[in-house]
Amino acid sequence: MKVIICGGGRVGSTIAQYLAQENNDVTIIDQNPDAMSSILSTSDVMTVQGQASHPGVLERAGARNTEMIIAATGNDETNMVICQIAHTIFGIPKKIARIGHPAYLENEWKHLFSRDHLPIDHVISPENEIARTISDRIQQPGLLSTLLMSDREHALIGVSCLKDSPGHLMAPNDFKSDIIGMNAIVAAVVNDEQSFIPDDDYRFLEGDNLYIIAKQKDTRTILEFFGHEFNDKVHNVIIMGGGSVGVNLGKIITHNRFDLSLKVIESSKDRAEEVSQILSGDDIILNGDGLNQNILNEAGIQHCETFVAITNNDETNILGALLAKKMGSKNVIALCSESGYLPMIGALDVDVIVNPRAITISSILRHVRRGQILSDYTLHDGFAELIEIKLDASAQVVHKPIADIKLPEGVKIQAIIGLEGLVVPESDYLLQKGDRIILTVLKGLGKDVERIFAQRADYY
Repeated sequence: MKVIICGGGRVGSTIAQYLAQENNDVTIIDQNPDAMSSILSTSDVMTVQGQASHPGVLERAGARNTEMIIAATGNDETNMVICQIAHTIFGIPKKIARIGHPAYLENEWKHLFSRDHLPIDHVISPENEIARTISDRIQQPGLLSTLLMSDREHALIGVSCLKDSPGHLMAPNDFKSDIIGMNAIVAAVVNDEQSFIPDDDYRFLEGDNLYIIAKQKDTRTILEFFGHEFNDKVHNVIIMGGGSVGVNLGKIITHNRFDLSLKVIESSKDRAEEVSQILSGDDIILNGDGLNQNILNEAGIQHCETFVAITNNDETNILGALLAKKMGSKNVIALCSESGYLPMIGALDVDVIVNPRAITISSILRHVRRGQILSDYTLHDGFAELIEIKLDASAQVVHKPIADIKLPEGVKIQAIIGLEGLVVPESDYLLQKGDRIILTVLKGLGKDVERIFAQRADYY
């Protein structure tokens, strides 16, 4: 597939790298020559230097023969213009835009992005997705993630395994056989040494991060089963970093929670004043360095239940989280995008690391995949995807038993959500129209899954 990505920053380069790994024909446009050099050194893509909203630049990038354009610059308005030009002049079929400012994302304005107004097929907001992910983890520190399936009832629940918990040393087969009174399947395991899809002989170990398919309402049971106290009340939160993620997070966690004390530490005086105008009057905005112990004391670090370090610098976030933990914060969360840091994080006293790259990839893959893809999530820096597919009547696998489907090594059908709810199918299970299949797919095999489960109408 021919794809143009506009913007070579963190979002654009992350998407470009992932799509290029699956042998898509990717061209990235950016004005910054240094960004272009960096992308070329790490990804097999074409680059065009210039302003992506200029028709001539888009034409040089091959817009007349492009199937998809992803406008991922740092400017919302530029991204809107890119999609309008892509539609009006070049007739590009699928247009995706990164929109960050909350003012554009309010429900009352959602009709703005449509073929009759601004021709944007899908809107992604990595900042908002990251903020929502962190919000989940603030409310329950043992929870790594809660990613909803299409029915909003089932979810991919991430949880760490603690020693001496009921789940410690248990095998996946025992776990999914209603031993905890519900249907639940462990789809993937991530630890300091490796990331993998577990077989039935594996035993859950202390420090394993488990990704479990279950009903969202069973989250509390799963947390307690793996040794975590369920905590539905957090009273004191400190955020280090008043950027777009910090503001979105502040708005989410204070919504309808009048008993929560929120403090935001922002190093820029001008930005601190802007944040104070955006957030509610009860929130306290401190202008200063989050690595300064006096500022942390002023913010009340000794009474903090959760400290969140979400500046645009990984090293600052890690150091801030470590300092906050040493000074008394019960739990600390750090934003870290560089995968090179992740192996050493386990040895540090940081409770949760949030990887914005994985969240960004997940937010866009569901719109990139062909066929009846309902949801698509990347796991732990993209080692695998969890893909949910709805079978259309014309899908080539309908009315076939699972045993007859030749899945490549690295692709596993974890569960099927059908009329009887969540089931682990046997090899003789006959696939039916309307079944929702949940698969784990190792990196680079996404196109194979598209091909196997495609509608017959996709083949000409």
